[in-house]
Amino acid sequence: MTDILESAKEQLHNNNFSIVIVGENDVYTSTKHGVAPLLEILDGGNDVIKNSFVADKVVGKAAALLMVKGGVKEVYADIISSHALDVFEKYKIKTYYGNLVEYIINRDKTGMCPMEKAVLEVDEPNTAYDVLKKKIAEMRKGGH
Repeated sequence: MTDILESAKEQLHNNNFSIVIVGENDVYTSTKHGVAPLLEILDGGNDVIKNSFVADKVVGKAAALLMVKGGVKEVYADIISSHALDVFEKYKIKTYYGNLVEYIINRDKTGMCPMEKAVLEVDEPNTAYDVLKKKIAEMRKGGH
């Protein structure tokens, strides 16, 4: 693990962040859960994610595909799903993790995370982005 990623990991744990992104000229941190921070960056045109080092508490396939879309260089995850690890391997992104799980569970602990489930059959980052935006819009309207 590079010193930059190790530093991001320390910030993640010492400051109770959900994600830390160390870019070439900037550092982005958030306490928001799920894919929200990644979507904010991608939607806002923030290029901090390009060639960045990312430390994240939980990385499922949805987050992994969004990170690939953003152009991350290296990733550390406290918890990573096997689906996310497959994505990073496919796109040759160096990945380190604490715990590998079969899939990310939803907040109710009753099944798979709806974001991971939404992109389970998707392997292309731009398609995943569109699918996730649609899924979030549906969930906000009360649909699951």
